[in-house]
Amino acid sequence: MPFGFFKKKESEAQASRSTISAPAASTLSIEQAQGLLRSIESARVQKLALRLAPVKESAADSLMVIRELASDMEQENLKLEDLEQRYKSVAENSKKTVVSSLRREASTEFSLPQSANDAKKFKEKFEAMMNRFGEVSGSHSKMLNAFMKKQASKIRDEFAALTKLLNETRAAMSDFEQERAPIVKCSGILNTASQKASSIRSAEASLQSIEGELKNIESELQ
Repeated sequence: MPFGFFKKKESEAQASRSTISAPAASTLSIEQAQGLLRSIESARVQKLALRLAPVKESAADSLMVIRELASDMEQENLKLEDLEQRYKSVAENSKKTVVSSLRREASTEFSLPQSANDAKKFKEKFEAMMNRFGEVSGSHSKMLNAFMKKQASKIRDEFAALTKLLNETRAAMSDFEQERAPIVKCSGILNTASQKASSIRSAEASLQSIEGELKNIESELQ
């Protein structure tokens, strides 16, 4: 009876060991797992690029309108009343600054991301452009509102459209980062494992070298 009990326990342990040892076909090396993670991240980036494609197109349309408005502003003469003539040179310089700044920022081009780093740059580039637009329109708002009301109104409409697109970009990036977080965490674990495996291989090679030297010394002593 007792012997039968131990035989049963031993067979259960063997079954347990066979369950833990997964078949070779279902195992992955660290390099294979890293490759799989890269494939998963690539698919996530492609999904993000599809989501950002209409944002990119709409932003390009708004920037084209802003470039056209800048050209209109450059060609249009400032309408100054008699009492405002003394401010003509200041207003003209302000107009030139606004036109130059609008053209420079409106020439910004966006590329759909091909990697996670590209996606980050897409958002940062959009944010930087909008910040500079805000600085220009804010510092020269009096000139725009006083002498170029028509263009100022249209520019504000395009800024509002671009701000909405930026918010869509931020939302898309937030979703992307949330989906990517487990990939980044797993990738970090695999990198650590790869480094430790490399250290172990190096230590084993060193040990084998030492063992070889010991055998040579033993042979010499004999």
